[in-house]
Amino acid sequence: MKKSILLILFILISVQSRAQQQAKELSQMQRVMKVHDAIMEKDMGATVKLIGQLETMAKAAASSAEYESAITDLKDANKTMVDWMQGFGQRFTYNEMYKGKTLTSQKKEHLKEEEVKLMTMKKQIDASIKKAQLLLNYN
Repeated sequence: MKKSILLILFILISVQSRAQQQAKELSQMQRVMKVHDAIMEKDMGATVKLIGQLETMAKAAASSAEYESAITDLKDANKTMVDWMQGFGQRFTYNEMYKGKTLTSQKKEHLKEEEVKLMTMKKQIDASIKKAQLLLNYN
């Protein structure tokens, strides 16, 4: 009888531990997707708008070097985002990204790597936007 109770207790603890692990994986994936979505919604539109404004200013300026530099930074940041999305899409399935499908240990490592890449890219995008806004005298 004692062995049966211990076995049941062990099984319950194992199931709870597994459920907590799945919740952690899901929250990490959700965090990555939330940052991605925010970048796509806010920052990618801003980069396109800023590129247009900088190109207009560059045409009218006596020296366009600063504007061209800012344009290049914005385009590079945009390309980095596109490249990241392609790589991420090759590593994870739709169900893993949006439906909470359990990740293998290898995919858990991939997710950690991708989150680091995403945060680095976010900093690059933010810096390029800030540089462009300063150049255009945004407040």
